[in-house]
Amino acid sequence: MTLTATDATGPTAGPGRHVVLLVTSTVLAHLHALADFALTSRTTPDPDQPLPATFRQRRQS
Repeated sequence: MTLTATDATGPTAGPGRHVVLLVTSTVLAHLHALADFALTSRTTPDPDQPLPATFRQRRQS
């Protein structure tokens, strides 16, 4: 059995996970504050076509 970083348990598993979330959230907040983002595409799904795989939450059987 091989343990990975996501399998870690113990006193360092929780705090380490929170540090990653804190750093990522902080970086995204700074990018959002400093940059000017604009929507470049206005495409919408066609109601007569199946949804793209990224929109489907359940596997079709």
